[in-house]
Amino acid sequence: MKFGQLKSVAHNIADSFTSGICLLINCVEFIDVYAEAQVSPDGYIIVDFLEGSIIEGVASETLLRATKHYKEALRTLCERHGLAFDDFESLKVRFAVDRVYGGYFVAEIRDRQGRSSIDRYAGSPARRIRTRR
Repeated sequence: MKFGQLKSVAHNIADSFTSGICLLINCVEFIDVYAEAQVSPDGYIIVDFLEGSIIEGVASETLLRATKHYKEALRTLCERHGLAFDDFESLKVRFAVDRVYGGYFVAEIRDRQGRSSIDRYAGSPARRIRTRR
C-alpha cells in the first residue's frame, strides 16, 4: 500500500461529495455540502468518512443520509484502487467556504503505520491548494 494512493482516494471521495450529484452512492437527491457548511453555526462541516458520519457542524437529513452511504462508497473505491478500507486509520474532511477560494475542503488522513497528511483543495473539480513558503 502506497500512502499516495490513500491520499488519492481521500481526494476522490471528498471531491465526489462536493459535486452534489453523488454518483458514487446512486443518490437521486442533490446535496450541497458547501451551502450547508455556510449556515452551520461554526461555518463548516466535518465528515468522518470511515464512520459515515458528520462529527462537527449541523446538516440536513439528506446530507446525513448521503454521508452514511459514502462509507460504503469508500470501501468500493478502496477496492478499485487495490487498497483495503482498513489501510486508513482516519479520514476526516472539513468542508467550508471563504472569500478567496469559495468552496474548499481540507482532507486529513492517517494510515495504519502512523503516516499522516493534511491537504487543502478548492474548485470543481477540486485541485490541491499549494501554499508558498
